[in-house]
Amino acid sequence: MKIPENTQMDADYWRDIERAKQMTPQERVRIGHELFERAIYLMTQGLKMQYPDLSEAELRELRRERLARIQKWESRDAQIGGNCQAGARLAE
Repeated sequence: MKIPENTQMDADYWRDIERAKQMTPQERVRIGHELFERAIYLMTQGLKMQYPDLSEAELRELRRERLARIQKWESRDAQIGGNCQAGARLAE
């Protein structure tokens, strides 16, 4: 499949899609877990930069709150239908 690529990010994205299609389900789960762990690490580092005086326990609680907010937003989007129009309605 040849997809028009306007930027290097587009090219990288579609290359990753093609690579994922070749993976076994176990490989996809492993990579999904690694991506989630990396996202948690990056979120924690960002919170530490925003709130340098928070303790580790306070950072964990703030991270939990942010993750809960993201989960609520994603589940709300899924309930609406998860399409582009639903996303536009959420932004309003």
